[in-house]
Amino acid sequence: MPNLGARERPDMLWIAPSSDIWRVLLRARALASIALLGGVAVGLAGCNFVTPQATTNHYDPSDGVSGTVGQVELRNAVAIVNDDGDANLVLTAVNNSARTISLRVQYEAGGQKENTRLSLSPGATTVGYGKRGQKLLEDFDPKAGSLAKIYFVYGSQEGVQLGVPVLDTTWSEYEKHGPTAPPSPSVSPSPSGTPSEGASTDPSGTPSDAASDGTTEG
Repeated sequence: MPNLGARERPDMLWIAPSSDIWRVLLRARALASIALLGGVAVGLAGCNFVTPQATTNHYDPSDGVSGTVGQVELRNAVAIVNDDGDANLVLTAVNNSARTISLRVQYEAGGQKENTRLSLSPGATTVGYGKRGQKLLEDFDPKAGSLAKIYFVYGSQEGVQLGVPVLDTTWSEYEKHGPTAPPSPSVSPSPSGTPSEGASTDPSGTPSDAASDGTTEG
């Protein structure tokens, strides 16, 4: 059977490439492709409306919590407690100003609000560890495993209250950061009350004239 081209086959419609119908068909095909691509793009973009993006949510990548007070950033704050009811406040504070800031820290102690202060020089300051040593919070009410409501504020800035995790020294990374009570002040022994040889007293306990003015008789 002879091979008939499209022009010679009666059952096929042959359209010349230069005709208006041909151009209309090409334009319609291009528009259909654009519409298909647009639908795919909208469908992919719609995923953002139903799927949460982790990068847009703030979270603390460690055990502690963070917050901001004015120009002070508080990072990774935790409270390490011992069996005596004391805590060591551990955090890093970043003072973004050019002056030293006295930051007031308020916590619950013995059923009441207790206040202490942190002196923050410009830049980063470690609190509760390193060269500055511990930041003792005495009679600390919250127990290990809870969240302590600790309030930070300075000057006329609006303060911030953080739910600070309370941990104990059973955590290996905090074993060396537990609170230690300050040493008790030493008590000097009381005077024996025995007068010296040159400072005799009369029965009333009043130093003699010779001892009172610091002179002795010749």
